[in-house]
Amino acid sequence: MLGVALEILEKEGASALSMRRIASEVNASYQVVYTLFGGRHGLLDALLRRGFEMLAARCREVPRRGSAARRFVDQALAYREFAIRHRQLYALMFGTGVQGFEPDRESRRIALSSFDVVLEAARDALDESEVARHRFPDAASLAQAAWSTTHGHVSLELDTWFGRDEGSAERLTQSMAALVGAEVDERPTDA
Repeated sequence: MLGVALEILEKEGASALSMRRIASEVNASYQVVYTLFGGRHGLLDALLRRGFEMLAARCREVPRRGSAARRFVDQALAYREFAIRHRQLYALMFGTGVQGFEPDRESRRIALSSFDVVLEAARDALDESEVARHRFPDAASLAQAAWSTTHGHVSLELDTWFGRDEGSAERLTQSMAALVGAEVDERPTDA
């Protein structure tokens, strides 16, 4: 049922999500769906959790090729790709998809645990880069800077503040490389 809800969210947005619609799509009673999720808020929490699990999995899929700085950059590009591919889910995950929705404690815990993959990449980058060690006191500080930079970049791109252009992935690459004082030799392609 969560897969059906995710499909509706992705295709039609959060306003199309209703317990009755999901029940109809899966050929079940409204009560079955309500029992599973406990209401619309529970459904939104379940979708948010799935979204952060998917995002973390996508970032973990980034292959270890070359330097730690390269992987650090590639994870930011994977984050960007995820956000572009799953715009509606991304909006729900970061509080812009459903007015008044507040994730529950478990959803927040899962969301924060997705940060672990960024933290691991930051540790590797700090081990490799003297510049990064000079700029950031620890991996958590670098990881937070990376997430903030990536999220800000992607959010502005999705909101088309600077228009849709072909250099977005390259600018994100350069921003992330600058955080760790690295040169990244390959030019990324825009999603």
